[in-house]
Amino acid sequence: MEDITTFFSCLHKRFNTEDDLSDITWSLLKTSKEFKNIFFKFLFDDELKDVDMIIREKSFNNSRPDFYLKDKKNKKEYIIEVKKDDLNIHKEYKKEFEHMSRAFIANYNGNDSIYGTNKIYQFVRNWESFVIYLENEITKADKCFNLLLIGYLCYLKKAINYWEAKTMNLSYTISITTYYNMLNKIVIDLKLSFKNGLRGHGPTFYGNYIDYFYSKSKFETFWLGFYLNELPPVLCIEYDKYNGPNETNFFYFDGENKLYLKEEFNLNLILIICH
Repeated sequence: MEDITTFFSCLHKRFNTEDDLSDITWSLLKTSKEFKNIFFKFLFDDELKDVDMIIREKSFNNSRPDFYLKDKKNKKEYIIEVKKDDLNIHKEYKKEFEHMSRAFIANYNGNDSIYGTNKIYQFVRNWESFVIYLENEITKADKCFNLLLIGYLCYLKKAINYWEAKTMNLSYTISITTYYNMLNKIVIDLKLSFKNGLRGHGPTFYGNYIDYFYSKSKFETFWLGFYLNELPPVLCIEYDKYNGPNETNFFYFDGENKLYLKEEFNLNLILIICH
């Protein structure tokens, strides 16, 4: 089982966008009848056993829902819109697909604009509820399908930043103060500057953006902090080599405080910070 969870964890490191989540879910729907029945029952309150067409991003005029389903036997059609945190709910789908059953699943709960009096979607769900639903199904599954569900759950939890509630140990929160005081000393000693206007922390990471001025007007920005969706949390440095999207280099420290480089580039700035 460890190999299965490791594989899906590694899969998430490379494939973690909203489209990736849809692609991997689609792959499982095409592979396993058991998963197909579970997913459709969760979304539509029905197993939809006779669905024989599952198309990823089928185009309709100017619309392209994430999943299009067709039950040829009963001549029924369905669409599913998949979201993580994207708030574009596609209001046009109500008119475009009014003859179909429409389901919506996201990382947030729907509001009146989704399923209120206008009813853009007849069925609205969230990923956290699906995680709990799948965990209940695992106990009923045979051995082979059980492993597949465990692997997919491992991927899904990481993809949606699912965090299970655990007992808090407040005695360790002093480490946050220690981290900040240490970082503040580095910034002062090396004549660096905290970056204003950038939020350096969120549900799965905690850190700070810092500017390194190598002349009066020229500087580089990097982020130093912890990724909290790993256990134990991982201390990382993030450096945007080209100041553009998807061009970020990550450095991380292992348990022996060795610095590992994810992608090779000039280490001068990083070595200054790690001094």
